[in-house]
Amino acid sequence: MGAAGRVDVLVNNAGFGVEGAVETAPLDEVRRMFETNFFGAARMIQAFVPAMRERGAGAVVNVTSTAGIASPPLGGYYAATKFALEALSEALHLEVGHFGVKVVVIEPGFIETAFGANVLDHRDEPGPYQPLAALWEGAQAKLSNGEAAPGPELVASAIADALVAEHKQLRWPVGNDAALVAAARQGSSYDDFETAMRAVLGLDW
Repeated sequence: MGAAGRVDVLVNNAGFGVEGAVETAPLDEVRRMFETNFFGAARMIQAFVPAMRERGAGAVVNVTSTAGIASPPLGGYYAATKFALEALSEALHLEVGHFGVKVVVIEPGFIETAFGANVLDHRDEPGPYQPLAALWEGAQAKLSNGEAAPGPELVASAIADALVAEHKQLRWPVGNDAALVAAARQGSSYDDFETAMRAVLGLDW
């Protein structure tokens, strides 16, 4: 128990994005992103889970993304931080559930936040992948169906629902787009998922 008193719920939500091709994105920025998005969550887990385990109660909420379900082009490194956090969450769930500690993964789709203002974006830089950047921007517009992105209240509500849910559910997609991606990814092989994704989004790269 620290100066803040007993912590019943840990929510790991900190993160920022580095966008760009796997071939060209600056690795120093990528390492810094991993330090925040993945190792930051790991450090918080190691700091707070021991007390939860000893009490036999508590919850860890790891906020990932649809990028933790399926990796998009020009977003591979950001997706890698989220895939890594998803894997860590699976292991943690199996480890600490025995002690009465709940682990929940929240997977938001497009949400209206300040996240975009903090993205280190290399997608539009001159080079062989610039045409793909324009193509993918149009594909993302199709995925949202022209609808305005919901606000962060939707994520807060999903976290609250997940924490009080009596049924067992590790992953919670948030938003219509996240639910669509999750259902498609889980219901087919990767090759079939890719074929469907290319057809729906018009991705002919």
